[in-house]
Amino acid sequence: MKTFKTEYIKPYILLYHELFEEFLINKQIPYWMTERMEDLKSKGLKIYEAIFEGKKEVEIDEIKYPIRKFSSGIKYVDLFGYRYIEQNRNKNSEWGKKAREGHKIMWIIKGRRYTAQILDGEYKELTKKS
Repeated sequence: MKTFKTEYIKPYILLYHELFEEFLINKQIPYWMTERMEDLKSKGLKIYEAIFEGKKEVEIDEIKYPIRKFSSGIKYVDLFGYRYIEQNRNKNSEWGKKAREGHKIMWIIKGRRYTAQILDGEYKELTKKS
């Protein structure tokens, strides 16, 4: 196992703390750290196609990302802080029922928040209800 000297890591830790402090002060993530929604849509649709075509990886911006599986068989891709995950057809929910009926459903999640849904190839951005 390779070890790293702390003097090499320290600048990265300091940068992380500065970014986190900026987030705490402004209560928002700096614009340059966020994924633009158009990019999210295009990447989401590429990943959606790859997952439902049974591919083992998806190429985005000339980089190949593996399509992983949970022990339950649910496929997902983690990319730039987002999780692109297919609907679990075994769930006892409205969406689980739709998946069992043959609908192809994928969710885009950031942290614990559902950001978007792709249902049968149609992208839908999810927003908070006010």
